[in-house]
Amino acid sequence: MFMDISSNNIYKPIVSDLDTVINGIETPGEDGTSKVLYRNGFFSSHNKFFYVIYEYLVRPHMKIDVERVLVIIKPNNQAHVYYNYLAKVTVNQKSHGLSANSWVTSTQLMGDIVSVSLEAGEFGFPFEKGDQIIWFFRHKLTFGIFFDFRRELDKIDIQRDLTVAYKKLAFYEIYNFLSQTSSVEKLFLMGWFPFSQLIYGSYSKAVSMTTSESSNLEERVGQLFVNEFSKERITSIYNKWLTDEVFNDRKPILFSGINSYNNQDYIASISTLIPQMEGILQQKHIINNRKALKPHEVTNYLIDVAKSVYSSSDSTMFPDLFKLYLDSSLFKNYNAMGKNINLSRHTTAHGAAPAKLFTQEKALQVILTLDQIFHLSV
Repeated sequence: MFMDISSNNIYKPIVSDLDTVINGIETPGEDGTSKVLYRNGFFSSHNKFFYVIYEYLVRPHMKIDVERVLVIIKPNNQAHVYYNYLAKVTVNQKSHGLSANSWVTSTQLMGDIVSVSLEAGEFGFPFEKGDQIIWFFRHKLTFGIFFDFRRELDKIDIQRDLTVAYKKLAFYEIYNFLSQTSSVEKLFLMGWFPFSQLIYGSYSKAVSMTTSESSNLEERVGQLFVNEFSKERITSIYNKWLTDEVFNDRKPILFSGINSYNNQDYIASISTLIPQMEGILQQKHIINNRKALKPHEVTNYLIDVAKSVYSSSDSTMFPDLFKLYLDSSLFKNYNAMGKNINLSRHTTAHGAAPAKLFTQEKALQVILTLDQIFHLSV
């Protein structure tokens, strides 16, 4: 049988009657003997039960070889099957890699996903309250199955749940890594946060390196990230900053810091750019609140603003984690009599940072931190 699944027909379902009524999915419990009933949920191909669920929920509807299948089961147990259905992703305006309202199929996904919706423009939503839903989708080499059999579908709730499901699939390595405390600490101690510029690039490789390699790990991780940023890419980051009024006010200073980096003068780059972090946040706070911040309030202000912009608790900009990163690195206080003095805004401003810390890796971390502040602040 020939099925037309061209772009003009992806929102037109194939309708069929089902023989079986589905109320949920049952899997073995952790103890291997009990059973767990799921009436709604999400399973990725990383889960050991994924292929069992695929055989039961998805394969019966796979009449052709496609990467995405949306199944809406009506109250009369009639299945409306959409092949290659395109879900729409919305990203924060300051995120990059995907423009607002671009498609989930992009392989250049970076930055923060605000929402994933099944609304199809003039076609509207393919479901209504009383329906059941199965969505099989793919991201690169991994697959996901989202389902809800409770017949209580709500557009807002489904959008929220789909967003979480897609993020878990797209950024599986990152979420999985961040749950491993010891590995997080290793990269944090090296100064590497899952910056928006790294999260979809070489960061996943660095994650693997922290768990499988030990010799010269810090040097190898540093080179991995440094090699990812050409002069052109560093300059493109700077050009993006200028779209923000407060960053643009500091154009000559920021240009000097970026130009120094591109000319391999990392001492000048770090010394120029580090003070701008607090200065930018202070200026934004004064504009928005007509008063200055105390030094210890700077990171709290940034995260408060970030949470108002990135409302999802599982935002891939990781605002809470970023505050922890800042407070333990570039915004960390120091003891002038201490033995292990790190590079920070304080040690740089007071001339306490050892010369050996003014490296290319540290200069790149400063640039990426400023870039993260650009994304998180308004």
